[in-house]
Amino acid sequence: MPRKSHNVAVVLGAVLLGTTLLACIGIQSSKSAGPTQQEYAVYRALLPHISEGSKKRIVAADHTSALRLPEYDRDPTPIPVELRITRIEEASFPEFDDFCGRCGNDFVRKNLKEWPLQPGLEYLSVPRATLTHDDSILVNLSRVGLNVSHTRAVVMFTADCSDVGTMCVELGQAYLKRKGDEWIVDRVSGNVF
Repeated sequence: MPRKSHNVAVVLGAVLLGTTLLACIGIQSSKSAGPTQQEYAVYRALLPHISEGSKKRIVAADHTSALRLPEYDRDPTPIPVELRITRIEEASFPEFDDFCGRCGNDFVRKNLKEWPLQPGLEYLSVPRATLTHDDSILVNLSRVGLNVSHTRAVVMFTADCSDVGTMCVELGQAYLKRKGDEWIVDRVSGNVF
């Protein structure tokens, strides 16, 4: 009997180890995956909202924007060393977490680098050099931060709102909720410069 229980323990241990390894591989592969269909659905809901009231067509850049560290040397106001962000992972987005739990962590993890965006049917994804300011609004999007149940989403964006003779850029954050299979813009906050 002791020999049989030893064999069962070895088999259970091997199964648990195998399951753990598969889970780790799955987590690693999800960390390196590009934008998901759920993220593209969020983009499709957001882009018309950004262009609301404009007669120009809206186009998304052909890649996402990555988070970057502040350039403290270029800032005219000195920032004490102890307050400086030295690693992107130290950045926090409390307003994102207030809206959707720990989706701020998902947002930071996904936005450590740029990702290519595939052209979609409901919006155009093009290289910046192919646009003219007279007919298009170029929008640069971040990856989408999602809550665990994928019912709330957050996105950062910049939109070129320049016109002939004036330069303009909108920097914004969008908060979306999923109702059934549809993403709805809850609110957009931002500044125009």
